[in-house]
Amino acid sequence: MTRQVLDEALRFESIVIKFRDTFIVDDPDENNTDAKLEQLSKLVKKLEERQSFWMNFSNYEKRVRGIADFLARMDDRFRALYGTTLLLGGGFYMSYGSDAKFKDNIDKILDAHKNVKDIIPDLVSKFDDEETLRIQEAYHTLVQGCYWSAVINSAVALEKRLFTILKSRNTKFLKQTKSNLRFSLGELIGVYIDNKKRFQICIPHRHDNLLTLVNDYRIISAHSKQFDIDRATADAIFNLTLKFLIDDDCRPINRKRKKSP
Repeated sequence: MTRQVLDEALRFESIVIKFRDTFIVDDPDENNTDAKLEQLSKLVKKLEERQSFWMNFSNYEKRVRGIADFLARMDDRFRALYGTTLLLGGGFYMSYGSDAKFKDNIDKILDAHKNVKDIIPDLVSKFDDEETLRIQEAYHTLVQGCYWSAVINSAVALEKRLFTILKSRNTKFLKQTKSNLRFSLGELIGVYIDNKKRFQICIPHRHDNLLTLVNDYRIISAHSKQFDIDRATADAIFNLTLKFLIDDDCRPINRKRKKSP
């Protein structure tokens, strides 16, 4: 589910509507016998397949909330959307089967989404393919409680962006890396800090401490586990990495080839 969270963010409205249509049993026309029988059949199915029904409901609920949570980590304007997804308490529907309340809560989610949906494509476009893969994997492992993996994948996404920025900012560095030499994040940070003038001080100063912090925890996570990384630490590393990746001041220069006369 969370491995495709950025792609699903673009389809959020359709996912929520499918969620609604999958689980709501509409009130039938009092004069339509066939509609009444269909509703009765759905209600019987709910009772017969209670366990699998609510398991499927729970999966949808987590999916919708996960997308909203990821977006809210990138931009505070999605906080209201995330708040509406918290209304989807599966336990309530399991106990009372209130379709009307469920529909009302779904409508609140869709209304909140209308206010921010135009922001989503721009946010998603800020990641290249490898960064998308790594940051989604980081989020997936974070929500699953695999905090070492979340930190490592966050660091790899950061490493990829820093490497791309440095290549775009300095042609000599670009030539040096054409032999496919691999740099660790720590080495890239060292190259950048020691040669800021060569790279035109391309990383805003506010991110300097972030680079060092993420690298330190990357080393801790990837090597001998002398102490645990808890949820709060993994959350902080992931969120700070996201802020770095979506910062317009942390984008590589787009070097276009000059057209031949």
